[in-house]
Amino acid sequence: LVEGSYTLADSLADFRAETELPPGYYSKVAELFAEMAEALSHAHENGVVHRDIKPSNILIGPDEKPKVADFGLAMVEDQLGLSRTGDFMGTPFYMSPEQAASKRMGIDHRTDVFSLGATLYEALTLTRPFMGDTSQQVFQQILLIDPPDPKQLRSRVPRDLGIICQKALEKTREQRYESMA
Repeated sequence: LVEGSYTLADSLADFRAETELPPGYYSKVAELFAEMAEALSHAHENGVVHRDIKPSNILIGPDEKPKVADFGLAMVEDQLGLSRTGDFMGTPFYMSPEQAASKRMGIDHRTDVFSLGATLYEALTLTRPFMGDTSQQVFQQILLIDPPDPKQLRSRVPRDLGIICQKALEKTREQRYESMA
């Protein structure tokens, strides 16, 4: 519970309803995501992989600082019994390719890098990077189709933020950022 907080999902819904984004929007997005990456980096350094990063699991407090919430699907390295790596878990729209493929091996901190990248994509473009009417359709996109460059959807997206986002959304985990740092 973070008193007076709202979710990033709530915030993005509000921005979708507006005709124009406020001045400084992309700078605020960059700051917010840098803070979330720091928080997740700390979790990863302590052996915790969240596995369900999405806008509704990011709380924004009254101080405008993000809080990563809902570690219900988290995987703790070297611990058994919390959840099995190969189980279908998480929200399809933000899953990494290794989660979408239900791989029993290969889920590590780079899964969170991908999911944070998908969340960043939505914050930059106000659309999800992967869409579909069914989970299977979403999984097929995650596994096979790269989303459009964020600048194609919103011309004012800073080039560097678009590049960072696309690197985080690489299909092959070895091609993503090595860490949240």
